[in-house]
Amino acid sequence: MNAKDFFKNLGLATIGLAVVTSRGVEEIAKKLVQEGKMNKQEAIAWKNKMSKLTAASSKQIALKLSKAVQSTLKRGGVATQKEINELKRKLSQLEKKR
Repeated sequence: MNAKDFFKNLGLATIGLAVVTSRGVEEIAKKLVQEGKMNKQEAIAWKNKMSKLTAASSKQIALKLSKAVQSTLKRGGVATQKEINELKRKLSQLEKKR
């Protein structure tokens, strides 16, 4: 798996986590309303608050994972796409000089 695929999968996993968390929040809110521990308006407000928190958490997790992976790849000597493109450009220039 190349780095592009890895980051794509990482993004999809983060989105999946957010969806699962969102569904869990929905189920908990319904249960609390059924049990009379919250009214519908409170449940809606709570769901909105939790949705914002989980979205922010998902973004933070994805950012931290991305930074950790980039750091690991750099330490491992894996070239970035930018570096590869620069090498291709230089190679092309050298070939033209022949």
